[in-house]
Amino acid sequence: MSTILYYITGHGFGHAVRSSQVIEHLTEEYGHKVVIRTSAPRWLFTRPTHGSITFEHEEVDSGLRQNDSLTTDIAGSLEYFSWWEANLTPNVKAELENIDRIMPDVIVCDIAPTGVEAGLRAGLPVVVVANFLWDWILEGYVDESPMFAPIAKKLTSIYSKAQMILRTGLNGGMSRYENIFDIPLIARKSSGTKKEIRDDLDIAHDKIFALISLGGHGLERFYHDLDRRITVAELFTIGEKADNRQKIKVFGRDAAAHEDLVMASDLVIGKLGYGLCSEIISASRGILYTPRVDFVEYNVLAKETEEYVATIKVSQDTFLKGSLDDIIIKLLEMKPPDKTPELNGAEVAARMIDQQYLRGRK
Repeated sequence: MSTILYYITGHGFGHAVRSSQVIEHLTEEYGHKVVIRTSAPRWLFTRPTHGSITFEHEEVDSGLRQNDSLTTDIAGSLEYFSWWEANLTPNVKAELENIDRIMPDVIVCDIAPTGVEAGLRAGLPVVVVANFLWDWILEGYVDESPMFAPIAKKLTSIYSKAQMILRTGLNGGMSRYENIFDIPLIARKSSGTKKEIRDDLDIAHDKIFALISLGGHGLERFYHDLDRRITVAELFTIGEKADNRQKIKVFGRDAAAHEDLVMASDLVIGKLGYGLCSEIISASRGILYTPRVDFVEYNVLAKETEEYVATIKVSQDTFLKGSLDDIIIKLLEMKPPDKTPELNGAEVAARMIDQQYLRGRK
């Protein structure tokens, strides 16, 4: 049995969700042991089996600071990345001690740069799994805050030394790298059909249901006056525990998986992010969303997602304050594009890591 040390940024949910899919294949299909170091919530890693996964809850990369799911705290983000650069040497030293303790055969990072640098200094093969890297994101703020520029350059120098960058679908800003290997989209797939999931969760079959999915940072502004703003559909979401809020049915995380709620829905109302976009593509569900103007990844996600599912973009004012009934009806009437991407990126990533660096060992 080989050991993989997997560093995962705590920014948002999408990085952890797709990492959990790769980890599932590495452990269950190839029989490897995986040690996860991340500040992402433990519940995002849903399928540990046979004691092959060890979870160490540590801050290894928090990425951008956000005020909520639609707004970046640019000043706070600059403060964090400035701290990251100033403390890179001691933080790498600390991770080298963890590497000595864990004794991995390979390092995998999504997209934590400290883990990349520590792995390189330990003389281990380093694989990055990503649809974007932090250098590209920070470059989007240089006009407003030029101090981001040297930090972005430092990040580029680190990522460029990894043995492989496995670039998934829905990607952007990575053409500068020569160590790129393209893989399909990584997507969680529902455990059943729409009918089966609704039966299991006691969701009526004769009503229209919309899933509210607003990401890990929340968006309290969205819920204001929702009873008036949405009347043509029943609403559900997922949370810490089962609850009812206004007209929204809340499924506890122990009762329903997010990808199953996507499948059970007729449409999704949410914030574009890698995890959600990959799941609605997998389930072929349309989405009503609003733009996030201060995050360059948004443009890529919006453009590519609309190639595979029905989408309607509305202004933030409409999304947060206006009636959404007519827009929901329009979305339900839209014919989705006749195009489906490959969704086996997790399987491909695990196979490449195993064959390239672990040589099929168990």
